Amino acid sequence: MLSLPYLASDNFIHQRVDDRTHFEATFVRKPTYYAAFSAGEQEREQQRFGLGLLWNPVAGTVLQSQSRSEDAAWGTVMHNRTSVPWEAFPIEAIYTIDGTIVEPTSGAEDLTNGILEITYPLGSEGLFSGIGEKKLSFGEEVISVDVSHLGSFTEILPLVTDANSEISIDQERGIIQIFTNETPKYEKLRIEFTNSQVIESMHKLSARYLGSGMSVRPVHVKAEENLSYTITLNPDVPLTTVNEYDISSDMPEAFRIVSSYLNPFNPSTNVVFELGNTSDVTMEVFNVSGQRVVNKEMGTMNAGRHNVTLDVSNLTSGIYIVRMHAGNDIQTHKVTLIK
Repeated sequence: MLSLPYLASDNFIHQRVDDRTHFEATFVRKPTYYAAFSAGEQEREQQRFGLGLLWNPVAGTVLQSQSRSEDAAWGTVMHNRTSVPWEAFPIEAIYTIDGTIVEPTSGAEDLTNGILEITYPLGSEGLFSGIGEKKLSFGEEVISVDVSHLGSFTEILPLVTDANSEISIDQERGIIQIFTNETPKYEKLRIEFTNSQVIESMHKLSARYLGSGMSVRPVHVKAEENLSYTITLNPDVPLTTVNEYDISSDMPEAFRIVSSYLNPFNPSTNVVFELGNTSDVTMEVFNVSGQRVVNKEMGTMNAGRHNVTLDVSNLTSGIYIVRMHAGNDIQTHKVTLIK
């Protein structure tokens, strides 16, 4: 097993090209990840190009694109035009290493080590040509993805979990994580959106079982015009206070709702809030018609950061407004229940 390329070495870029079918497979190995990317002409309808696999020597597989899929293949879907990602169509990719263009060569070849960038258009010639462009940059520790797209689109992230890990979504900060359930918790993967203000929604779809306790759980991110994100795998480092369920060491100055984890959610979410002073706290939840559906008295709470679990399994899918009272102060927060 140790003779397998991704185990024998932790730093290479390898490319295989079949000129008979115009298929290109590129493999990138760095100390913290192994990634597989494909491009070319579509030979079979079920083919999906783009980033197909992401693996870490400690965490294992954390992303795996699904062939034959409309909603679980890594890629970008244009709203109101296509039901499958652009990566289900032919891809003519441009490869550069440290800024120098690399022409794919028939056969198998080890490429020069460096920062590999792969750029390709979204929408092939004659099929919504010029609709957008996608660029991937494979750095030493981080993979960066930049999407430019005309109008609204959805970015599909087919994340892989096992029985001992789960996915968290923080739309307010633009962060998606896979983390372990054991204590202390470890972050297996972090996807961070550098322009989270363009995100309209982030939500998880139903899991698809892969076998051996592994499942693919697609996360869909809806955005407008452009989207930039980074992918980091560093599972040897425990989760730090950047995560919403950790307690901040700094005393808050005022009452505020920080975030909800998860959001969208089903059937419960943790509402994270801060108190500047000891206060009597109440939580109310209203539906879009203005009807109060939850009234939760939490009593007197000390200054600091807190989180409370909101379970609304008895309610229907939709948008709800959380309204919290701390003394005479009121804060509101929008959450989305998806069943």
